[in-house]
Amino acid sequence: MKKRLGRSIFIFALTLLSPAWLYGEEFVFRNTTLSDADWTVLERAEGPVSVCVALTDVDDEDMKRFAALRTLEELDVSYCGITETGLEALKTLPNLKTLWCLYCKKLPPEAVRTIAEMKNLEKLTFFCWFTHEFTENELRHLGKLPKLRFLALNNCSASLETLEKLLPMGRLKKLVLMDYKQKVTPSEVEKFKSRWPECEIDIDYPEKYSKNTKR
Repeated sequence: MKKRLGRSIFIFALTLLSPAWLYGEEFVFRNTTLSDADWTVLERAEGPVSVCVALTDVDDEDMKRFAALRTLEELDVSYCGITETGLEALKTLPNLKTLWCLYCKKLPPEAVRTIAEMKNLEKLTFFCWFTHEFTENELRHLGKLPKLRFLALNNCSASLETLEKLLPMGRLKKLVLMDYKQKVTPSEVEKFKSRWPECEIDIDYPEKYSKNTKR
């Protein structure tokens, strides 16, 4: 199913686990991989293009085809088999503003080095595989994204103080940290939030859940 909205084209694969709620957007869904007809539509598009192929068999070769879509603005490759090599192909896209990479098993946290070269990126959701963590070494690269306004990460092991030093907090409008690995108290989290009033901050951390359990 495809739907044309004005000059924008939206083509989506099944994304039941993708965090559409993070962006407050409406989507049109697909439950198959992109067909030849889909690629033809994408390649001929003149206006902004948004593509979601989460939970499909998209691989690094497909990423090269996405890299040829000069009007591509949004891409969701969550739960796909891409590697950092596949992301490399996207660095040349002039209009890519939103990227979702959730639980791509072959995509390590170190892939942020490549993502940091996508200078027009405004929204990034990168959830690494369950056994991986984002450390200071990876997070320092995210400060190189001059237009980043929204950032969602999981399994972050850096302290709140380190996050303030490495992330572009002064530019962010929303920061989401899922399964935060540092041991922090509710008061520490509130103080962190108070230092950045212009940024909506959502941190899920163990003490938060234990506090709720005691009630």
